[in-house]
Amino acid sequence: MVSFTKCVKTGKSVYLLYGDAMEAGPQSRKIDFSFNTVYVIESFKDGEKKCGKELYEDTLRWQSIRNRSFKSCYNDISSFRELEKTFFEIRSEVRKGMCPVLHFDMHGDKEGVSLKNGDHVDWPYLNGVFQDINIKLKNNLFVTMGTCHGANVVKSYVVTQPACMLGFLGFSKK
Repeated sequence: MVSFTKCVKTGKSVYLLYGDAMEAGPQSRKIDFSFNTVYVIESFKDGEKKCGKELYEDTLRWQSIRNRSFKSCYNDISSFRELEKTFFEIRSEVRKGMCPVLHFDMHGDKEGVSLKNGDHVDWPYLNGVFQDINIKLKNNLFVTMGTCHGANVVKSYVVTQPACMLGFLGFSKK
C-alpha cells in the first residue's frame, strides 16, 4: 500500500509504503512490526551538515544506553565498497536475530544515491539489497530515506517479486 502526504515542515511530497506491497487490502488493517536496531547510514562530504550523525548522537545512542535490548549504529560511509561492507554486516546481524530499521542520509537523484567519494548507487541495486534483507526478516524491514528522490527506490520495485520492505518513508522530489 502506498500513501502520499505532504511533509508539514517542508511542504514536499512524501511517500509512505506500508503493508505487503503485493497484497491488496484496506489501509486500516493491522500491521505487526517490530525492530530492535536502527542503522543510520550516511555519506556527506566534510563541511556538509550531517543530520544522520545528529540523529544518532542526540537520540538513538541514548536509547541504546537506556534500553539494553535496543541497538543503534552509525555508519559514515565514503564509497560503494564501504556500503557493501555495511550491508554484509546488516545481513550477518539479521541472521543472529536483529530486526533493523535502515535510515539513509545522503544525496539522491532520480537514478539513485551519491556517496561522498562520487560513487553512485542506483535504486534497483538498493531495492535488491532491501528485498534480500526483507525476505530474511519475513517482511519486517522498514526503510527511511533522508535523500532527495528517495521514494524512487519504491518505483524500481517489481510487483511480481517478493516485497522489498514492509514500510518506507522518503521524499519523492528534491
